[in-house]
Amino acid sequence: MKPRFRSEHIFIPLLFVTGLIAWGDRVNISIAAPHIMEEFDWGADVMGLVFSAFGWGYLLAQLWTGWLSDRWGGIKTLAAAMAGWSLATLLTALPRSAGIMGLIRGLLGVCESAYGPAQAAVITQSFPPNDVPRALTMCISATALGPVVAVPLASTIVATSGWRMVFLVFGAFGLIWAGVLFLFARWVLGTLTPEVASARRSERTPLLDVLKRRPVWGLGLAYLPNTFTYYFVANWMPTYLIKARGFTLLESGFYTALPFLCTFLLEGSTGWISNGLMDRGWSRRWARKIILYVGSTGVVGCLLLAGSTSSPALAVIGISAAMGLVGGNIAALWIIATDMTLRRVGTVTGFMSLIGSLGAILAPALAGFIVEATGRWEYALYMTGLVNVVTFLVTGTLISTERLSGLPGSATVREVAFEDGD
Repeated sequence: MKPRFRSEHIFIPLLFVTGLIAWGDRVNISIAAPHIMEEFDWGADVMGLVFSAFGWGYLLAQLWTGWLSDRWGGIKTLAAAMAGWSLATLLTALPRSAGIMGLIRGLLGVCESAYGPAQAAVITQSFPPNDVPRALTMCISATALGPVVAVPLASTIVATSGWRMVFLVFGAFGLIWAGVLFLFARWVLGTLTPEVASARRSERTPLLDVLKRRPVWGLGLAYLPNTFTYYFVANWMPTYLIKARGFTLLESGFYTALPFLCTFLLEGSTGWISNGLMDRGWSRRWARKIILYVGSTGVVGCLLLAGSTSSPALAVIGISAAMGLVGGNIAALWIIATDMTLRRVGTVTGFMSLIGSLGAILAPALAGFIVEATGRWEYALYMTGLVNVVTFLVTGTLISTERLSGLPGSATVREVAFEDGD
């Protein structure tokens, strides 16, 4: 018998396309950056601060958009946020000063901060618990495929129509898709079963009841090195390839897409890998944590290799492999968040992303200052690699896959997901 199509299945393509657009809007500025720096005579330090402005907006709004996703509903929060970040993308074409461009990038960060928690809330509020890891990693993988599509596209637009056109095209498409998301959301929400609808109206949990939990802090601290690595590559990879490795603009766009393709492949498969290990008798704890142990160790080695080699091709391979492992780590951490709690997942992942957003602030700025001060891109690669030691240490000391006890309304939902034990 063929599996019956359920109304919540429509969320998979909706969230996947939304993720493509969200991450395309995050990385398109990296392609425009060399041209912006040349036109306005900005150094790497100034451009790094503009990059970091996104992270400041993300940081300031993250916890509250996660809470809002639990309270208002993930799909409503996501649709409204997407309209906001698409407008900010359009506005990025207008400024002629670093300060104004930084403010607009900060607004982009505020609106995009809702993406992860809102998506997690949609999935955990709509899918059976045993389906959550696979559904979540399928949707999260779009955040890696987005740059694979966006970077070559943005490179072509810059080469043919100038850097401003990138933001106009991306922003306009995002506004159109936000309208589509609103329309489909109204239909899907009207078809959810009474059990799901009841879960959506569950009892609220004060923020502090969640944030005082040690494993929640562990998620955030493990997430930070991965976002640090991600935003270093997302912001500086094209400039690094052009200035340090001698690539052309179009070549840099093509080769910058490779790390994100690797991220897509591992991010999308992590749910299957982890659940497959459990099917073979691994405990839930080890099926999740082994991905983090292997991934964090591999990221360190790959980035040290990329920084030390004289071969441009080997440098691209090292960075690509590191980003693939980062994708697996990120997916594992999101899965662990759903292991901890389903109904409060917006708040938990909001806090995880709040800590992780420090990576979006620190990585572009620190790398820019290091390169501006020393002229050595390999130092930035070494720094980024070594930061990932933190994920390895935190995985063994703070992170737990056990459910958070004592949260109102969470026990009955978790009974199905944890029926086989930890």
